[in-house]
Parts: sequence; structure tokens; C-alpha cells
Amino acid sequence: MHILIIGASLVYISYYQSNTPFWIFYLLIVLSLGIVLFVPIPNLELTNFRNLLYITHYILFIPGFIAVAYFGLHNKLTKDSYVALGFIGTFVILYHLYKLLFRIM
Repeated sequence: MHILIIGASLVYISYYQSNTPFWIFYLLIVLSLGIVLFVPIPNLELTNFRNLLYITHYILFIPGFIAVAYFGLHNKLTKDSYVALGFIGTFVILYHLYKLLFRIM
């Protein structure tokens, strides 16, 4: 899901910039709400790496995706924002592809 949907959506938004179809931004909203369904609610212990990932998803990605969707739907994203989304999307794809290949081997 990270490789095919999340990373690809961010790269797509970066590439098409203000010409991105509105439904891609709605997809980001659905993905951010999907975090609540698929990522367990973290506790406040900072000793477990997996728990830190859960906290990051709730604190960073839910509001981040909603903000990108909101500003994208209102055409308020800057050129620098689009470039940053491209880098983030590429990183998401490469990192999760690396993890997938590492688990397969």
C-alpha cells in the first residue's frame, strides 16, 4: 500500500502540481482516515521502535495528509511544496521497496 498508493499519489501530485485531479486529494483524506483503522493506537512509551512508528503515523501523517489535501483542493500549495511532496513520495516508495525486498530475501 505504501509503495503503490501513498508514495505514488505523492509523486503524482508533485508531477501534475495544480493540474492534479481533485479526487487524488480526496484519496489522501481517505488514506489519512485509514491510518486510524490499520495502525494500532500507540501508547506513550518511547522505548519501542514500532510504537514510535505508530506515534509518527498519528501525529505526523494524519494531519499532514489532511493539510496537503486541504491546501491542494484550494490551490494553495507552492512550487516548493510540490517538490517536497515529490521527494517524500520517492522516499516512501524506495524505503518500503527496500523493506519489501529485504523481507523477501
